[in-house]
Amino acid sequence: MNNEELKKLLKDFYEGMTTEEEEMLLKDYFLTEEIPEELAPDSSFFTTLYTVQEPECPVGLEVNLMEMINKKAEEERIFFHRHRTRQRWRWLGGIAATLLLLVVLGYSLATFRQVSPKDTFTDPQEAYLALQATLTEVSHELNSGLNQWSETKKEIRHIHQEIIQEIKQ
Repeated sequence: MNNEELKKLLKDFYEGMTTEEEEMLLKDYFLTEEIPEELAPDSSFFTTLYTVQEPECPVGLEVNLMEMINKKAEEERIFFHRHRTRQRWRWLGGIAATLLLLVVLGYSLATFRQVSPKDTFTDPQEAYLALQATLTEVSHELNSGLNQWSETKKEIRHIHQEIIQEIKQ
């Protein structure tokens, strides 16, 4: 195998694009042939990769794992059982609070006296001026809120642009 083919094969290997046959060619090459100095790091990698022995499984590992799994399953069952009980009490408390609210609301509506609205202004011109002042104040506050919203929108766009620039770097 010449150096060009070997370098292309190594590049494909490190990119994860080799087949099993190509990997076996690399293995055979690095384990049997004399390697040039420029490929020494690759040689040590392949030597380590293909000469490592399978570790032995400790005796009783399967039994210990099953005991740990069963113990954790029991802890999980107990944990969720406790929380399910709390969830039921919260649900019942919500129903009780809703019923209490409905009873109080019904009682207050039944005992509430019907009050007819009274005129607050006797002069229509005075009522018109008060309405005009109120609507002017509402308009001013609404415009102030819209201006703040516009400024906030500009700030958000600026921050968004900064974030995009940071991500691109």
